[in-house]
Amino acid sequence: MIIKYGNSRIKTSDFTIRVSNLPSDIEFVGEPEVLKACLELHFLDIIKQQLKKEMLEDGDLTKAATQAIDEPDQNVLQAYPWEVVNIELMNYDKEYLDYIDKLTQVKDSYYQNQIKIRRSRE
Repeated sequence: MIIKYGNSRIKTSDFTIRVSNLPSDIEFVGEPEVLKACLELHFLDIIKQQLKKEMLEDGDLTKAATQAIDEPDQNVLQAYPWEVVNIELMNYDKEYLDYIDKLTQVKDSYYQNQIKIRRSRE
């Protein structure tokens, strides 16, 4: 899926992550939406903490910035850097995941080669 923000376009596949050590199935039997909601809250917390850490390291962490991250204005329609677009629960075997990793490496190599080709023509 390609999403357009302003003049930029991003692929949601560029932000795919794989998570292991999920809670046991016993806790969320028949409730995958509850698990997804818990994961989203957890990911949001991690992302916000990282944003604050980076802002602190850059000297940009102010009280207003902290408040904007912790309590965003719900009346303003805008994208925030900590938003989680979607959580999908998948159960694949290791062989399939290794295959996906290899495809990702090939894709990255392809894009790097395209950049090199473009630069060589300039």
